[in-house]
Amino acid sequence: MKSFLLRKKKLLISCVAVVLTIAVALTLLFSCGNKSGRVIPPSNSASVFLLPPKDGSKPQDHSGLENIGYLAGKLSERDFYHVENVSKVSAKSMGINVNQNVVGSKDFSDGILIVSTVSISESSLAPSKAQQRFYSDGKVVIRKPASSDKADWDGLNTVWSDDEPVVMDEESYIGKYGLWPTELTDYVINEETVVECSDVTVEDGVYSLKVSLNTESSVYYYEAILYLNLLI
Repeated sequence: MKSFLLRKKKLLISCVAVVLTIAVALTLLFSCGNKSGRVIPPSNSASVFLLPPKDGSKPQDHSGLENIGYLAGKLSERDFYHVENVSKVSAKSMGINVNQNVVGSKDFSDGILIVSTVSISESSLAPSKAQQRFYSDGKVVIRKPASSDKADWDGLNTVWSDDEPVVMDEESYIGKYGLWPTELTDYVINEETVVECSDVTVEDGVYSLKVSLNTESSVYYYEAILYLNLLI
């Protein structure tokens, strides 16, 4: 089960924070050494995308899926933004429960998108991984942490390596991953992948909703990026 917490520092929707929890059961790729590297795409691989309404309505006046679309649409209108996510992934590998704690961020400004991800595993069956990616002008620059020891990593304050990075063009990257990282999350969220969506609730100015996703079609890009992480 995966819990996904989205926090916005410079981006607020209607001047309120929004908490989005996504529940997905995942099968870890780390134990599949003969994985081909590309999973079968869902029939609709595009996540919901809607421009926020300007009729004065509130989040609770719309469905959960609509609110997710509005959040993605609001991001696209920004000249800059900072998004952080904190998640926990629990899965079974070889009959053993495996947990991973993941923190990540996306920073966009002046046409440059920086994506940082640090995943700490509680089991040797799923190796820990940290990576920072820079996207601009149709290219992606990928670098690893300065230390290979996960004990030295410090979440979003992790020190990154100054060694020669990996550079990929957009076509090569999309061929391995599937899409440029401008989506709200690495999960496919649309009418086909949403199994259940709660009503929007509000407490202390924070709007929250919980979404359960299909465990196969929603993880198309997530699985692809995990495999790419293993290759680099």
